[in-house]
Amino acid sequence: MSLDINIGLPEMHLEAGEKRAFLPAFVADLADCGFNIFIEHGYGAGMGFSEQDYRTAAPGSQFCSLPEAYQQDIIIVLRYPGDETVSQIRPGACLMSMLHYPTRPNRVAYLPERNLQAIS
Repeated sequence: MSLDINIGLPEMHLEAGEKRAFLPAFVADLADCGFNIFIEHGYGAGMGFSEQDYRTAAPGSQFCSLPEAYQQDIIIVLRYPGDETVSQIRPGACLMSMLHYPTRPNRVAYLPERNLQAIS
């Protein structure tokens, strides 16, 4: 069953050598819920996972470019990707990330200005 909702999983590109990504089993759980999964090429490589590991776990997932990952309905990234990247997310999308609402008032104001839903 497909929900016709696309989830983008971009790599984090803020710090060189950053090694945080969701595991293939988590991606499989998302796919099993009916989401269409778009994973940035190279996702999880810093943790030793290959694209084949993700394809095996979630056979319907698709690999894409970084901009394509950020153009999906829901973008899930562990760490806030920065305002410049967020400015490229299409209005109406949902960003799920560590957003730190209490300590980042400018971020809290910026997300609705971009017409983005946010879940932290």
